[in-house]
Amino acid sequence: MVPGPGESIYLWMYRQGLKQKPLDEIIMDLVLNGHDIRAKDVRNYWNGWYRHNLYSGESKTVIAPEQILKPGPLRYSDYPKHPYLGKPEMLDCFVPCNEDNKPMIKWSRGTMSLASAKAWPGCYYLAENMKGAQRIVIDVDGDHGGDLDLQIIEFFDKYREMTCCHTKPDIVFDWYMERDDHWCGDLYEACLPTSYHLTFGVDKVIPTMHFPKAHVDIIGNRANSLRYFKNKIYNGLPPLMMDEKTWDEIMDFIEEMERR
Repeated sequence: MVPGPGESIYLWMYRQGLKQKPLDEIIMDLVLNGHDIRAKDVRNYWNGWYRHNLYSGESKTVIAPEQILKPGPLRYSDYPKHPYLGKPEMLDCFVPCNEDNKPMIKWSRGTMSLASAKAWPGCYYLAENMKGAQRIVIDVDGDHGGDLDLQIIEFFDKYREMTCCHTKPDIVFDWYMERDDHWCGDLYEACLPTSYHLTFGVDKVIPTMHFPKAHVDIIGNRANSLRYFKNKIYNGLPPLMMDEKTWDEIMDFIEEMERR
């Protein structure tokens, strides 16, 4: 039943999203009953819609099992089309983490808004569940295991000025100073961050992939996968849309590093 005139529709919209009722039908009912529809009401509809799709029952992936391809890197165009194209990007995807950077909720069963995650008692850091997102994250871990991998750090550096990037404050020069080692490279290399996340928009469903020799992880959107922000600094850019050329360039380099 549609709320009466003057009654709040905010939670009602969420419940309609959970029921997967078509938004245009809901809006028509509300208009006919004299309601003004706010942007946050529509957003709450989509919160419910995504909650149903991503966290109800036995939902583990954003595509049907028969569509899941074998693990491992493929050409970008070979991955399945994203099922949520044309729908608003999911915003309530955050997870509060404690001072040890451990999740404080059962995030595989649901996530929350940025404001709610920040307000969670004891929240110190934030993480994001990438499941269902229309973006992926490339985690460049150039100081993995206490070793410095300048090849990886330098290759991905150009993307930091092209797409959304969250950068660890530590730079190459700091890494050497912490070990009382002498830096003999140039100023450009000395100022490079040792670890960062590159976010790309996608219209495909990409699995999470780990490349231990290359010191790179691709945090995909196919199933529950957390990316941790910790103390990384955002560069203020929107995600660049992934394309075949960029994907091939990145994967060719990763595969080369994996053969080291």
